[in-house]
Amino acid sequence: MRRHDLTTLSSDRLLALLYEVRKLDPELVEIANKLVPEAGAYLPAHHIELLVRDEMSESDVRREVQRQKRFAARLEDLLSSLLRYLKLATDLDLESVIDRIDACFHDFPIITSAPRRDRALRNAISEIKKAQKTLLDAAAAISALDVSVTVDMEDFLDSYVQGSGPSPSYQFDDFLLHAPGSGVSCTRFC
Repeated sequence: MRRHDLTTLSSDRLLALLYEVRKLDPELVEIANKLVPEAGAYLPAHHIELLVRDEMSESDVRREVQRQKRFAARLEDLLSSLLRYLKLATDLDLESVIDRIDACFHDFPIITSAPRRDRALRNAISEIKKAQKTLLDAAAAISALDVSVTVDMEDFLDSYVQGSGPSPSYQFDDFLLHAPGSGVSCTRFC
């Protein structure tokens, strides 16, 4: 393992190390550079793939290239001090540190913008309860209608279910049994 002079890590060397740790496909890098200058030099693999597949707008790509350039410049400024502090000096150590820093740089905005897991679960439960209440309110309103309406509704539900896959065996009256005040819990339909 080769030792580095940690005070002279050039921007070209840093970009080469980022290229190595990001495991970029040379053909995709070449295509990306033709589509947006410097995209192949700065973007991580998943962004390059999105660009090549035309699933990322050119303005988003340019914005991400600028963000990655700022990241590379900050990393270039701070890496020597960080490596000296960590007492790392081999190629393997350097690649490992850059890989971890790059992964953190990629993941941090995603993690900070995502809702906490318990909050996301509470939100999902709340939405399910709202849907359940709406369904039960609709069932209660329909149960108050004339019998001829329930027959029409049964025909409507039969035709809808037939169009959406295998039809379960049910009667509309079974559905109405689960309406509020019927004494039956909403387990079969909710």
